[in-house]
Amino acid sequence: MQISALFRIITIVFFLGLLTVFSSSSSRAFAEEPPAINLNTASSFKLMKLDYISRELANSIVRYRDEFGPFKAPADLLKVPGMSQEIMDNIEPEIDDSGALISTSITAADGNDDMAIPNY
Repeated sequence: MQISALFRIITIVFFLGLLTVFSSSSSRAFAEEPPAINLNTASSFKLMKLDYISRELANSIVRYRDEFGPFKAPADLLKVPGMSQEIMDNIEPEIDDSGALISTSITAADGNDDMAIPNY
């Protein structure tokens, strides 16, 4: 009797431990914020990860940045050829705490942020 009761307790503790491990790792996965893309430093390849940013628009953003310097406010993006208010509404650019112009409107993060892809 004592061995079976001890076995039950060990089994319950083991499953509670597994439950704790899986629930804490899954809650972290859902709690993470989407990665932010800095619109003043991102390559055209990285800009294309944003919703509604085509290859042509990403290239236009990089060319505009190269010619006129970094964007100082979200509204500055409207000066880029091909940028529309509808796209602005979808990418929701904002100034973060460090003063960078960022967007987090990424459909699916693929974790492939370190590729050496030229801007054009």
